[in-house]
Formats: sequence, C-alpha cells, structure tokens
Amino acid sequence: MAKLDIDEYRKMYLSVVEDHLLARKDQIPNFTTENLHRAIMTEMNRADEETWEVEVPDDKDKAIAEAEERCMDFFENHKDYDTGKTF
Repeated sequence: MAKLDIDEYRKMYLSVVEDHLLARKDQIPNFTTENLHRAIMTEMNRADEETWEVEVPDDKDKAIAEAEERCMDFFENHKDYDTGKTF
C-alpha cells in the first residue's frame, strides 16, 4: 500500500474514477451530478486528518476499481429525487 497526498490522489485516481462514472451515467441508478460530487468528496474524506494522505493499493487499476466501487455504493444508498439532476 502506498500513501498519497490528497491532491495527488484527486488528480491521479479520482479524476479517472469521475470520468468512468460519467461515461456510464445512464446505467447507474440514482446518478446525478450532485451525488457524483458527494461521492467524490466522501472518497476524499478517507484521507488521514493530520497528514492529508490516502492509502491506496500499489496497483493503480485496483485502486481505481476500489474507488469506483465505493462511489457506486454511495449512489445505491443516496437517492437525490432529481433535486440535483442536471443531465
């Protein structure tokens, strides 16, 4: 496991996750831009409060897949009722 600064994690991993989720937005239940933003922010909140570092697997593809899975869990558990829908 590697530790990355939250800014590096956002640029290297979460931007890819966000692109993947946007590409599949029509197949994701409860997808709204508001929920996407909240899912990404929740993922960023995994960072250590003191060092602002996130532990990620050494394999980049595995790290991206795990982050996508956590975001998908967020979508499943949070309904927006179209209040944040922009698509």
